Amino acid sequence: NEKRRNNWCSNDKVKNNCKKSCDNCSSNNDGCKENTVWEDKKGNKCSWYSTKKKCNTYAEKYARSNGKSAFDKCCKCKKSALKMLHNLQEEATVAVAKVEVKREEALKANVGSCKDSTSFTWNYTHGTTKYTHHCSFLSNGDESKNEKRRNN
Repeated sequence: NEKRRNNWCSNDKVKNNCKKSCDNCSSNNDGCKENTVWEDKKGNKCSWYSTKKKCNTYAEKYARSNGKSAFDKCCKCKKSALKMLHNLQEEATVAVAKVEVKREEALKANVGSCKDSTSFTWNYTHGTTKYTHHCSFLSNGDESKNEKRRNN
């Protein structure tokens, strides 16, 4: 059977129509055809990048001088890169959701905490007249005067 496969499966029509018999079923079903010519800067072919670990560890490290790496050229590494990207996107989505929850919790915790002190006063002397003010002084009366008071 191996001799038959070697003989017939090199023919594209046979290989594409007898996928299972020619061991041409990729588990990825994404149409990725393994590059049999490309080599990284160490001389490793795509077949060397047979594990996700090798892809993640060496693909960029052994990239060619033109910047092309196993992530660009080898099916196993392309899938690994896509999976890493997908995982990072999921982690980012979860992180954003957690930040939003914390933000909402912080907003809820601060509701009602922005109050004026009812006991705080300060003294101000204008000419010979001494004034004692409460926080309400900043928001009572004419708004244009209040703005001027807050800024002084």
